[in-house]
Formats: sequence, C-alpha cells, structure tokens
Amino acid sequence: MGSGSESSIWKTRSADVMARCTLSLARPVYEEFEGWQTDISAARALEELPAAARGYVAAVERIAGVRVEMASVGPERQQIAKSAAHAT
Repeated sequence: MGSGSESSIWKTRSADVMARCTLSLARPVYEEFEGWQTDISAARALEELPAAARGYVAAVERIAGVRVEMASVGPERQQIAKSAAHAT
C-alpha cells in the first residue's frame, strides 16, 4: 500500500488520538528556582555561572535525564558556556 493508503491514514490517525489521550493525562509540575542578577554573557564555561544558574542547569539535567554540554548566555553565536568536557 502507498503512503496515502487507508491503512497508513488509519495508523496516523490512531497514533494522533493516542498521543492526545496520553497528553490529556499529563499534569504540569511547577518548580521555582532562585534567580540571579549577575551578567553571565562573558561566561564561557558552565562552571563560571553563578550558583543559582548552575542550579538551574542541574535541574534541567535532572528533568531531561541528559547532561547539559553547553548553554547560551547571550544573543551572539559565540556567547556559549560549555561544560568542562567541551571547553577548548
């Protein structure tokens, strides 16, 4: 059957319905984090970030289940703070 067959359309619609049903069971989890007033735009290593910013990065790692290797610290392309493993 081709990509526009009734079978593929049914599978797509079934997956869409299942995704919406699953999403309807999701509940938001609200967490508050300490803020910071320090300019971080010159940081090039995650370790250079203020403690509150490092805490936020750690929370992202915990929630996402992955290690944060780099984070934007400003609007310019070179404004990236990297983990020690990626610092060059």
